[in-house]
Amino acid sequence: MSYDRLVLAAGSQLARPTVPGLAEHAFDVDQIEAAVRLENHIKSLKNRPYSAARNTVVVAGGGFTGIETGTEMPARLRAVLDGDQDVRVIIIDRAPQIGATMGAGIRASIIEASEHLGVEWVVNATVAAVDANGVPLADGRHIESQTVVWTVGFRASPLTEQMNSTRDAQGRLHVDENLKVFGQDNVYAAGDVAYAATDDLGNFAAMSCQHAISLGRYAGNNVAADLLGVAPTPYRQPKYVTCLDLGVWGAVYTEGWDRQLKLVKEEAKELKTQINTQWIYPPAADRATALAAADPMIPVA
Repeated sequence: MSYDRLVLAAGSQLARPTVPGLAEHAFDVDQIEAAVRLENHIKSLKNRPYSAARNTVVVAGGGFTGIETGTEMPARLRAVLDGDQDVRVIIIDRAPQIGATMGAGIRASIIEASEHLGVEWVVNATVAAVDANGVPLADGRHIESQTVVWTVGFRASPLTEQMNSTRDAQGRLHVDENLKVFGQDNVYAAGDVAYAATDDLGNFAAMSCQHAISLGRYAGNNVAADLLGVAPTPYRQPKYVTCLDLGVWGAVYTEGWDRQLKLVKEEAKELKTQINTQWIYPPAADRATALAAADPMIPVA
C-alpha cells in the first residue's frame, strides 16, 4: 500500500531476553491473549495437588507493571485457592531497594502496601533462568514456583528498525515538535514508538497511555495539517502524573516528574478505577464522537 503521509503508531512489546526457559515456562501480561493465558493458568491451580510451588507466584521485575501485577496476585490466589491457604507472592528486582524506579514519593506506599498484602521483595537479584519448578537466581538461590510472570522491560515495535532514523535505547524514533520523524519527509510517529519532548525542560514522553493518547491526537492533527498546507500544532504535554495500583491496599497518585505525593489508598484507588474503566478507553464507533475525542487541544490530566 502506498501513502502520502504515514503515522507510525504501532506501540511497544515486552522485551524478551535470551533467558533460558523464559519462553517455555514464564507468563506475561503484554497482550490480552497473554493475560488471558495467565488468568486461565491461575484458575487451574486449584486442580493441582497442594505444594509450596503451587501457592507461590514469582514476578520478575519491580517496575510499574511488576508492582501492579504483584500486588494484585495475593487476592487472586486466595480467591482461587478458597482463601484459607498460605500463599506467597515474590517480586524479584535487580535494583538495590524496593520500588527504586518509582522514586521516593511513591516508595513508602509501595513498602506499606507490600507489607499489608504479604508481598515479598528480593532486591539486588537477577533471574538466571526459568524452569518447570521455578526460578534459579544468578547468586545460586532457587525459588520454587509454578507461576512465573515476566515484566522486565519494553521496547518499541520492531517496525521502527526498518527506518534509517535515530532511535533511543528503547527503539523509539526521535521526532520534532510536530511529531515528524527526523530524516523522514512524510513519516510521523506517535505513542510508544515516538521519542518526543513533552516540554522545554528536558522531559520526554513515557511509554504509557497517558502520553500515547495525547501523542495520537497531535500526530493525527499534524499529518492532516501537512496534507492541507495549514500550520501544525506543536506537541506539548507539560503535566505528568503517576497512578500506581497496589491491589486491595489501594493505590498511590503523584503529580510532576518529581512525583509529588497527592493521593493514597482509597482516594487514589477511586481515581485509578476511573482511569482504567473510562479515561483510557477509545470512543464509541461514531464518527462525530471519535473526531471530538481526537482534538489535540483537549487538556490531558
